[in-house]
Amino acid sequence: MIKKYIVLGLVFHLSSWLNPASALEWTGQRFDGPPCTGNAQGFGPWDFFEVDEPSDANYQAGRWWEAKNVHGRPGLAALHHEPFDEISYRRAAHEFDYLLRAFPNHPQMLHAVIELEFRRRNAPVKILAAETPPECYLLRAMSFRPTQAHVFQLMAMYLQRLDKIEEAIEQYEYALQLDPNAAEIYYNLAFAHLENGDDKAALDAAKKAYSLGYPLPGLRRKLRRMGIWPDD
Repeated sequence: MIKKYIVLGLVFHLSSWLNPASALEWTGQRFDGPPCTGNAQGFGPWDFFEVDEPSDANYQAGRWWEAKNVHGRPGLAALHHEPFDEISYRRAAHEFDYLLRAFPNHPQMLHAVIELEFRRRNAPVKILAAETPPECYLLRAMSFRPTQAHVFQLMAMYLQRLDKIEEAIEQYEYALQLDPNAAEIYYNLAFAHLENGDDKAALDAAKKAYSLGYPLPGLRRKLRRMGIWPDD
């Protein structure tokens, strides 16, 4: 259970999951127990949000245009390649690894490395996992930028897909402490509560998501079909 590893709050140094370590190092443990390991720090690390636009002061130094074209696009192409095989997996894993060592908090790349893991697991042929699993990239991002809610949201989404629902809920709730007005996090939290059998909590989270302007009606329709959403 993640509850014994992560204390809600910013006291990461008390956690056995996020061990004391430099943001440049691998830190914490894989879900299957061993310490996180991976390639050494090369270029970076840069905060993605400081290099994303040419108007940002660090854009040239961060060379995001190069990373996007030389690593990002080929990596995403390999992720979505059909048929998906060992070659596709290794190419995508290599490119995502470079990008996440250089830009640890990059939201699209963190999401991509999660998607890559599930493509590997569901592939028609057996593909051995790369050295560094998604949770280690996420833990490194937490260490690098512990106040950015999207990192904890992505960890929650990953846990939810692994059917670790209670742990996912904890991470969603922590993400909301960091960003209380994040409609998408409330939306995802509502689905996690549904999976956990807590209809009331799901309704509360859904109402909050829609009050904050979340645009997609799917959750409300689902709750209405289940008889949970009150008649308008």
